[in-house]
Amino acid sequence: MSKKEKGTNPIPTQNLVIFKAKKNNKSKTIDKYSFETVDQENKIILVINAKPFGGHYRYSIILDNQSLAPVSEVKIKVTFPDFLMLTRCFPPTISVPDSISKENLNQINIKFDELNETSKKQIHLHFTPISLNIRGEIQTIVTYVNVKDFVRALNSGPEEIFVDKIAIIPKILPTNYIKGFCSIPGTKKVIKSLGLGIKKKINKDILFDILEKIFFTHNFQLITRDVNKKIFGFL
Repeated sequence: MSKKEKGTNPIPTQNLVIFKAKKNNKSKTIDKYSFETVDQENKIILVINAKPFGGHYRYSIILDNQSLAPVSEVKIKVTFPDFLMLTRCFPPTISVPDSISKENLNQINIKFDELNETSKKQIHLHFTPISLNIRGEIQTIVTYVNVKDFVRALNSGPEEIFVDKIAIIPKILPTNYIKGFCSIPGTKKVIKSLGLGIKKKINKDILFDILEKIFFTHNFQLITRDVNKKIFGFL
């Protein structure tokens, strides 16, 4: 058996060369809006709110994206009767669009590029009635493109509007309040004397009764009356 050679030492570890696998510095990017994971069906909501607002009629459109992905190419079409005139839009970044008239109806179109995920778009349209005692309907249709490149549509359905005649009913004051009411600073009082430019004799009592009935018909409140002097006061 051969003997081991003397003086042979093992290779020191510091002289070893270690090979490592190359790291891939490029991180993989994951698509934020994967078609397989994002569900937008029934998650794009259209809400309509219509009510009187001062001397106008305010029609509010709320488009709510409750999904985790944006929608694009949003188009809003609003049809309304021709007895309403569009006078103002809010937010102010939206200018009043030109309306298209057809068969007693007007139509406006509003467009914007995108509605982000979990966000809302709210638009207020202010209409001024140009006719009274008339009925009509406002309707909104919204179309958009979802993340799967399909066009979807939302229909608000018709919202009925009735523009009634304006009625102003004066407040009736108790008799014991009238003196105090007339003494309030800034209260305007008018004494009006009416004359009839006719030569023919008339019955003053009949004329007095007719004028009194006219004021009562228009809901004025009688505060003083003197039949002998043919004087009455209404508030």
